[in-house]
Amino acid sequence: MPYFRGHSGTRPIPETIQDRSGPVAGCILLVALLFCSRAAAFEISHAQTAHWYNPDRSGEGLVLEILSAETAVVYWFTYDEAGNQRWLIDVGDIDGDKITFPTLTETRGGRFGPDFNPDDVEQEVVGEAVLRFDRCDSGEWSFEAYGQSVSYEVVPLTETMAANCFSPNGRPGWPIRDYAGHSGSWYDPSHAGEGYTLQWMSRDQAALVWFSYDPDGNQYWMIGVGTRDGDQLVFPSLQTTTGGRFGEQFDSADVEATEWGSLVIELDCGEGSASYESVLPEFGSGEFSLSRLTFIHDLACPWTPPAFSDLYSVTYEEIPLRAEPESRNVRPVDISNQGEVAAAEWVPDGLKVWAWSPGESTLQELPDLHNYEPVQIHPEGLQIIAHDQASDTSEGNSGFLPVFWQAGTWSEWPGLNGSSALIERYSQDGSQVVGTVRVSVDGIFRSRAWRTGDDGTQVILPINEGFISARGEGISEDGRTAVGDQINSDGVQPYRYASIWKGPADPTIIRDEGGTPLAYPAGCNSDCSVTAGTYQGGELDPDHPNFGQAWLWVKDVGAQYLPRIDGAIEGTFVPTYDVQDLTRDGSMIVGRYLIDVQGSLGSRVFLWTQSTGMVTAQELFQAAGVGDDGWFSMGSLAISPNGRYLLVSGRRLGSSDDPEGDPRAAVITLTPR
Repeated sequence: MPYFRGHSGTRPIPETIQDRSGPVAGCILLVALLFCSRAAAFEISHAQTAHWYNPDRSGEGLVLEILSAETAVVYWFTYDEAGNQRWLIDVGDIDGDKITFPTLTETRGGRFGPDFNPDDVEQEVVGEAVLRFDRCDSGEWSFEAYGQSVSYEVVPLTETMAANCFSPNGRPGWPIRDYAGHSGSWYDPSHAGEGYTLQWMSRDQAALVWFSYDPDGNQYWMIGVGTRDGDQLVFPSLQTTTGGRFGEQFDSADVEATEWGSLVIELDCGEGSASYESVLPEFGSGEFSLSRLTFIHDLACPWTPPAFSDLYSVTYEEIPLRAEPESRNVRPVDISNQGEVAAAEWVPDGLKVWAWSPGESTLQELPDLHNYEPVQIHPEGLQIIAHDQASDTSEGNSGFLPVFWQAGTWSEWPGLNGSSALIERYSQDGSQVVGTVRVSVDGIFRSRAWRTGDDGTQVILPINEGFISARGEGISEDGRTAVGDQINSDGVQPYRYASIWKGPADPTIIRDEGGTPLAYPAGCNSDCSVTAGTYQGGELDPDHPNFGQAWLWVKDVGAQYLPRIDGAIEGTFVPTYDVQDLTRDGSMIVGRYLIDVQGSLGSRVFLWTQSTGMVTAQELFQAAGVGDDGWFSMGSLAISPNGRYLLVSGRRLGSSDDPEGDPRAAVITLTPR
């Protein structure tokens, strides 16, 4: 069976698991733009709409707009052989992994500003080019023009809001605005022959290139980054450049940037206006009307959130918990990238561990009883973790002993040197673990967070002054960053503070933008740059405007609260929203929320993505063609790291006198469309 797959070697976790992350590159284009490339399976789509460049050729680049499944437009901003600005344009045909641009065209003769006359613009076909992609965030630009034949690699410098390689779920922490659909090309019909290409970027800034002419009729272009101020899009500093050389003679060290001036644009989906003020006297100031020239493929204007069923095909498979032996205590608790499930069941003599794979008619009981949860399954199904009672325990210490099932037998977790420890969670690739250990502090046993070290041994994480204990809840794939809770107490009530550990340094408390601490993080993504959790931390303030809401934290962005769900029950002693897991890329967050079921407190699963917002159980189940009315309670205890399998576990709906029925669980399979 798949969950019994063996693995050679002495370490229970494979020392090398294939890294599925794509390259990450920091990039600069004339102005201080820092962006990251994305990891995703390649397919030419609107996700290729971006600024592209070669890092060794900073100072020139391409703007690519995908217009349909068959066509794209490219704007190439570069230089001539004397170091003057040059820009070329063409509409190309998409064929498989490449776009062919057969008629690269240069224009000349226009005059900047009020003296512009479209009849003065001359066009000349100067060459051809092919843009070929080997994945979503990498390509090769090959051209023949002006007597040169050159090829070089290109990577994206920007990612377009609602159209990027990261994930159909959107980039967590970067909201998608209704004006995302303004991305595209714009021009003044009375100035045909010049115009703008505008791209709203994922971090809510807009990149713009203005293709025009100088007062003498030579090609001229300006570039800048703008932000929204009310209804206006303000570009406070457009830059122009000189000095680069065309093709093989290009050297980014030759490029010199000069301040050009400012630009203010107001747009709706089809038209708008612009005003400019240059610091260069020959360009002056002015204003003009704008009309839409191009739309980005599959990017509606105004942008509206997609239904989850627009992004994913959803199927449903019940886990056969009612098969013999029937029990009211079997609880599926974790799921792998292949949909394999680990389940736990408390019986009078201890803890049973069960396993199940999709398509099987029964659960399989693993031998031997255990003493403690949590029970975890390796992301690749290589092993299952449970916990026994340590044989050698000190007074006051519970004596947790992690064990793992692999290759048909249970073994003790290595590297703990007799320490009593709980393993709370694998890293998203299964190469690291994090958990909680009890240590003696002034003769009193206290909980501390721990992680695996470079040599596989236990590393106990520090706590801040004033805290008495800590729990580890998530670990990065390189083992350098962890998340969890630190805990202090007023002598009666323990207070939790979500915290992040980086290397050996003391932890940092995670707070919302108002400074309120957060609590109960539910793991993290591959590098712990994304985590999510339940509730505020510290001494709770019922008057906080986001009291009781689930939260998301993203490195370099900060914290935001997930939306409330209509019909969710609030104001009880149980948290309304309980975040329970997130995916390897951090783009999916799952948990449960409270609802009323026949006058009792039941629950339903939720799933959140940046693109869709909150997706309720009703939406998920309807997308799968089933109903959710046969459930009393449900939560998503886990989602597979790859985001393909969602584990839903809870109770059947019983009678009106006793609505909480027998255990029930299902696997929901999510297949990107």
